[in-house]
Amino acid sequence: MGFCGIYLQPSEPLKLLLIAYLAAYLADRMPVSFSLAQLLSPTLILIGAALILLIGQRDLGTASLFILIYTVVVYLASQRNRLIGISLVILALAGVTGYLLFDVVRIRVDAWIDPWLDPAGRSYQIVQSIIAIANGQVLGRGPGLGSPGVVPVSHSDFIFASIAEESGLLGSVALLGLFALLVGRGFRAAIYASNNYSRYLAAGITA
Repeated sequence: MGFCGIYLQPSEPLKLLLIAYLAAYLADRMPVSFSLAQLLSPTLILIGAALILLIGQRDLGTASLFILIYTVVVYLASQRNRLIGISLVILALAGVTGYLLFDVVRIRVDAWIDPWLDPAGRSYQIVQSIIAIANGQVLGRGPGLGSPGVVPVSHSDFIFASIAEESGLLGSVALLGLFALLVGRGFRAAIYASNNYSRYLAAGITA
């Protein structure tokens, strides 16, 4: 979805709305005595509707991320270990179903498993990203000195490959370190939050 040269994927604000809704709902309902099924029924309807839309658009990556966010927030609120197992089973079933039903998913999975099987065809982007990362070596080529034509649509699908080419191994490790710091600070905020809503919200955003 684009407007005046600015593009936005509709699922991105939907993630934040989902996290805010789950945090507010669970913070309000968890102190009250409900069975887990009664507690989660409204949230399952919402997440189910979102997943149906995403699967219909064949956006299984975002659908998997929604399941992860839902699992993290609900597990933090309920402390039910079986939720982890249930979520893993759902993710596994979703992966197998997507592989069997959608050609685009099957092609991408096969390309990731063995990118050198068809390096000039369906695995072209993966192979080119590997080449771009290798070109960066240790110190990188420098800001703005990468080869934008090496990896097609690198600004959206393979951003890390472009960063690695321009900043090298050192820049790549620094970037991963910043992500680790961000995750650590996010979960620290969740641990030390003053109320349940803030705790669930911080954990969901971090996930």
